[in-house]
Amino acid sequence: MSQNPTVISLSEHRNPWLSLLILIVVIFSGAFVAEFLALLFMLPFVDMNFHEFTLSLGNWEFLPSERVPLLILQVFISAGAFIAAPLVYFYYFEKKNIKTFFQLKKKYAYPILLTICLVFSSMIVNTVLIQWNMAIKLPAFLEHFEKWAQAKETELKKMTTFLTTFSSPIELILAFFAVAIIPAIGEELLFRGVLQNLFHRITQHIHLAIFMSAFIFSAIHFQFYGLVPRFFLGVLFGYIYWWSKDIAFPIIAHFFNNAFTLTLLFFHHIGLIEQNIEEVEPPFLPIIYFFLVVGIIFSFILQRYFTQRYLQSNTLKVEK
Repeated sequence: MSQNPTVISLSEHRNPWLSLLILIVVIFSGAFVAEFLALLFMLPFVDMNFHEFTLSLGNWEFLPSERVPLLILQVFISAGAFIAAPLVYFYYFEKKNIKTFFQLKKKYAYPILLTICLVFSSMIVNTVLIQWNMAIKLPAFLEHFEKWAQAKETELKKMTTFLTTFSSPIELILAFFAVAIIPAIGEELLFRGVLQNLFHRITQHIHLAIFMSAFIFSAIHFQFYGLVPRFFLGVLFGYIYWWSKDIAFPIIAHFFNNAFTLTLLFFHHIGLIEQNIEEVEPPFLPIIYFFLVVGIIFSFILQRYFTQRYLQSNTLKVEK
């Protein structure tokens, strides 16, 4: 088992399973408060009362005028559950603040470039997992689950298409906040910054902690036909966090993945590119193998860079 300490030291006076339970309560509380505030805030933007709007959400029937309110709703809920909740948990229950998550060192440009190159290579390789996951056929005894998963996939695709069909600059800006900025910050704070550290303390094994937090990160999206590729990304983000000891880098990786996809969707909608990225086929296998090798090379370079920087930082602390 790994003898390395967690990236962020957690309370030794509380059972880690109790910490996990507290975190879950804080997350649901944050999501509930955020949803309530969002609904109050955005009702003036829709031509219906509160009851009618909530019914439209439940029926997955949307009007163009509801795009902005739905984006606002997503921003509020994501910020409440994935940003406010982890920060509240760390501040009140772990007695730490936001600075704990960051190394706050200079010379970020080179590792940021390495991180982006690694994520881009991984996105190309991930197209194979996306196609494979979408084509999964479950056995007969899981027929009911398969029908539920397919229906959920249709609903989520309908929602994604609706939210990413922009008709104004305001909608594009809101979409970047709802799809790229808020999820990148919030989900990395929660799944890497909090859960990965908690699971590391529970299991005392960093690889198991990374895989556990990545699985929950993927499963919480309730998208069975996207479970494996999202799990793959979660593992990647987890290792970037472990290598860097700085939550800024998985946030950057997550943001680049989401923002790049959103930008391509936007270019498709305005006619700059013909191919819809949501329907794109994986490249030829030689290209996949090439980017797989490139991704492995970048991962080794990135890990080595952070390891050397971490050792140099510790050496300077000892000398002082």
